[in-house]
Amino acid sequence: MILDYNRNDMFLQGLRTVIHEKEEQGLPSHVLDIGAGTGLLSLMAAREGAHEVTAVEVFQPMAECARSITQSSEWSDRINVLHCRSTELSPLPSKANIIVAEVFDTELIGEGALRTFKEALVNHAELGCRVVPSRGRVWILPVQSPFLSKFNRIPRLYEGLYHLFDFESPDSIIYDESFDKTAICLESGYVDAIMMWWDLDMDGTGTSWIDMTPKWASNDYHWRDHWMQAVYYIPKRAEVKKGETLHLKCCHDEFSMWFFVGTESIDRIYCSCQLHTIMSRQSMFSTNELLDNVEFRGEIKSICEGRKVAVLGEGSFLFLLVAPVASSVTVVDSNPQFRELINRYINYYKFENVSIVENVIDVSSEHDVLISEPFYLSAMSPWQNLRFWYDVTQLRSRFTKSVEIQPQSGILYGICEQFDYLQNTAAPVGTVNGFDLSTFDELSQKARQATDALVDIHPLWEYSGFTTSEPFEVLRFDLRQEPHDVEANFDISLKSGTNGIPLWIEWKFGNYAVSTGLKQQVRIGDAPEWNEGVKQGVYLLSPALLKRSTISVDARFARGAGEVHLQFY
Repeated sequence: MILDYNRNDMFLQGLRTVIHEKEEQGLPSHVLDIGAGTGLLSLMAAREGAHEVTAVEVFQPMAECARSITQSSEWSDRINVLHCRSTELSPLPSKANIIVAEVFDTELIGEGALRTFKEALVNHAELGCRVVPSRGRVWILPVQSPFLSKFNRIPRLYEGLYHLFDFESPDSIIYDESFDKTAICLESGYVDAIMMWWDLDMDGTGTSWIDMTPKWASNDYHWRDHWMQAVYYIPKRAEVKKGETLHLKCCHDEFSMWFFVGTESIDRIYCSCQLHTIMSRQSMFSTNELLDNVEFRGEIKSICEGRKVAVLGEGSFLFLLVAPVASSVTVVDSNPQFRELINRYINYYKFENVSIVENVIDVSSEHDVLISEPFYLSAMSPWQNLRFWYDVTQLRSRFTKSVEIQPQSGILYGICEQFDYLQNTAAPVGTVNGFDLSTFDELSQKARQATDALVDIHPLWEYSGFTTSEPFEVLRFDLRQEPHDVEANFDISLKSGTNGIPLWIEWKFGNYAVSTGLKQQVRIGDAPEWNEGVKQGVYLLSPALLKRSTISVDARFARGAGEVHLQFY
């Protein structure tokens, strides 16, 4: 977030406007910085001429960091850092006449912005206090999108308006409200979802904005990872006609928003099917993609037709493809909530050849095929789905009959890429807007080394870039054999600009391959297309390795721990 220079510049402009406004009124500026973080906004306020800055930060390590940074600056006599919640702040010796706060999330109000501003204005601010930002607008756009629908649709077989939040008026900040908006439909079709984004008027003049308008609708787009656009799914898909007036009911409480299409008053909708509470949106997309894949369905049919099949996994819908063609199916799933869902599907489709067990040790009869996506809800990375290998081993050790294993193998691949922005999520911040924040780098890099995995997990389809190498094999796993140690050591040539190495697994089902990474072949210089339903691994090169033309890779799979270990040096 600190490397979001547009954000920083807009906060600076907002502070500059309101501080100079107070100067013109002959008033000393007392700034209350809520959620101070590194102290960057406090430093901006002091440099712009604020007479006094009270910075409030609830997270103790960050409060200490902000105190160290501000005390090392030339404005140390004007900035006081307090470790507490703004809502628990004791009365200040003198009330603030400027409040600055960055307490927003993708949903704008999800981090408690409404209460933060309201209570600060009531308890700690003078009458006429200015707020940076002064107001926020929420924009919504009803859309028809088969792509977005896959993130919400229940898996099955074969089948620009805005509302204003005024942050400077405590009376206008309402925690629970609903209101109606209308729009004229530009095309006939269906409303699958509501796209939402917001913008912030930093000083109330309408000249300095932090704008979250999507890239395709903005002439002044700025990439951000800490804030994004949001998608809200409506309870029921709505059909609309071109020229028709679309009625939208927009609601929010203190922390979240929700939307309906129509004029009827409807209570807030909660998931009653359990699926949306068990599975992530990404997993639902992956499931729908898999069930819609004609080639994959054909491969499953050729593998399983007329045979006894055990489907292994956790949260997998693969049984929906297997049950119609297999003679019998045993679904092994350790998640009790998902087993309930499977049972409901069995009853709905009247599958009489499907049984469910909790653990592989509960499988009572021999099978012809042991199959998996592989997909386990608890897996954080594609290679953690190698749990399938161990489940297969347990079953194979209990029965004498030769059994077919699908997928037969998994290959861990990598590729070099030059990301446009992803590297900023782990980059040191250094000097920002003229302020030395190296103390924060020391804190964050130390915490990252102590807690973060060497390989981060990201949905790479959300991050633009281009490839700087061909794909290369890292490790190969023959799932038909007993689990065993696998290792490889090799060098990679780095082209100039390479800053990351994405990693993914490709599963081999007979003649068909399921990739958890690249969706198609790429050449050097291509913009890769990544599987949207799976998060990939990515190693972001350290500052030292960014200067190298060659790096070494040490990759190991330890049979005992069942973990993939990677080193880049």
